[in-house]
Amino acid sequence: MKLFCVVTALALLASNPATAGNGPESRLATPQIDAQGMLVGATGVLVNGKRYDVTFQSATCNAQFDGCSRFDFDTVEEALAAAHALLEQVFVGRYDLEPTLTRGCTVVHTCVFAIPYSTTDTQVVRSVSFWNRAVAGYSNGDEPDDARDSVIGNAKRPLPLPKFTARP
Repeated sequence: MKLFCVVTALALLASNPATAGNGPESRLATPQIDAQGMLVGATGVLVNGKRYDVTFQSATCNAQFDGCSRFDFDTVEEALAAAHALLEQVFVGRYDLEPTLTRGCTVVHTCVFAIPYSTTDTQVVRSVSFWNRAVAGYSNGDEPDDARDSVIGNAKRPLPLPKFTARP
């Protein structure tokens, strides 16, 4: 009976899209939830073949990224890949359907995130913006927005900014 249960559990794991595939690359990241049920981050987020631990902060760019000058990613392509990874691996299930359950998100149906990647000569911060929406037709799977100029480095109000830390 124990062998049947183990084989059944393994078969269920193999048939689950979150765990199926050829290796650990196919698994969802592990969400980090605080005592109040808020999504505060995730471990093991896969971006371009590299694993990251991510925290969600409600912070200004200056506070989060060393004076808004040292970013987690250096190119628009890397920032887009990071946005896709969050949408596909972290903002799933309950945290896709209820954006306000993510730290830093306060609007009921939509949370806009920014992943900064460079500054211009005029100190405009370039970032990839993307949405986690709970509105029908706009939930998980939305394409991250194209890179756009932003003034998040000068923002006076905190924004939801994911912080990526590469795993060794």
